Amino acid sequence: MRLALAIASFVVLIVHGVVFYNQFFHRWEQHQTAYFEQARSLSKNDAERAELEARSPRVEQTIVTSFGDTHVDRCTTCHMAADDPRFAGHAEPLKAHPYSAAMGDVQRNGRWERRHKFSDFGCTVCHGGQGRGLENVYSHGEDEFWPEPMLGYVTQATWRKDFTPHLKGKEYMEANCAQCHTAEDFAGTPHVNRGRKLFYAMNCYGCHKIDGMSEGTLGPDLTEVGHKFKIDYLWESIVEPRANLATSFMPKFNLNDADVESLVIFLKSRLIRPQRN
Repeated sequence: MRLALAIASFVVLIVHGVVFYNQFFHRWEQHQTAYFEQARSLSKNDAERAELEARSPRVEQTIVTSFGDTHVDRCTTCHMAADDPRFAGHAEPLKAHPYSAAMGDVQRNGRWERRHKFSDFGCTVCHGGQGRGLENVYSHGEDEFWPEPMLGYVTQATWRKDFTPHLKGKEYMEANCAQCHTAEDFAGTPHVNRGRKLFYAMNCYGCHKIDGMSEGTLGPDLTEVGHKFKIDYLWESIVEPRANLATSFMPKFNLNDADVESLVIFLKSRLIRPQRN
């Protein structure tokens, strides 16, 4: 009896210790401390080292005002090195965000300059996810109740296991890029462009309406389908038209995975947001 009581007391003590640690020692603080230490070791002068030495962990955030409703991004609280090219070879979350000529980044005098500055765009505008979250399950959108998980990086537990391997890949971010970069020949959104062509080639336009593109009335209006549904629902609806609507008369096209992926990315890009050039 005493042994059982001692074991139970020890377990309770451990649980309380874990709870206490999680409440007062956040993982994002550990990430920031690691960044400060590594950045100091990479510093080239005393002034830079002193500046890093004076910094302490804190919640970092960007307030984004140019894309729909004003929202808060705290992604750089963990991803401290996102704009530090010295960390290009590091692992996440301490990894520099890559540059992309296709998305407008330019190289001048041997140094890259971003077209999409984090201070203006934040992160969730392109990546999706919940910008206020400070834990992966919330910030990345692993929580099944969050409607916009990170595009191409996160699959939720409720999604069909036979589809989830197809729903990861950075190409899915093109759906958000297409909110601003609407040109059909834009180099940064090849999958959106291909999906748009498939929408016409497969005669989807004959049944579905998309404002400014088609006037079909037999099937659901797809004008804002990217806002209404997650990518798992879109994939399932294309490959199994009656999976979500038993009365659907949409034919089963038996498309290959590459075609389905392009259509999903194109449909996910059907959102209503302010446009910037």
